[in-house]
Amino acid sequence: MKDDIVGKVDENTAMIKATITDPEKMEKIMSERIPEIAPKLGLEHEMYTLTKMDNN
Repeated sequence: MKDDIVGKVDENTAMIKATITDPEKMEKIMSERIPEIAPKLGLEHEMYTLTKMDNN
């Protein structure tokens, strides 16, 4: 992961934008780590992928 940016949306929500360089490794790490910390912090984890669109 590189070029990460964290932004506060509201009192209970933040978003992280990052360039994922190894999606498989990121998914493996997050699938192990999120269940450990999410219940304690009341987190939800949703991943979205943005791709460039052609104007054709």
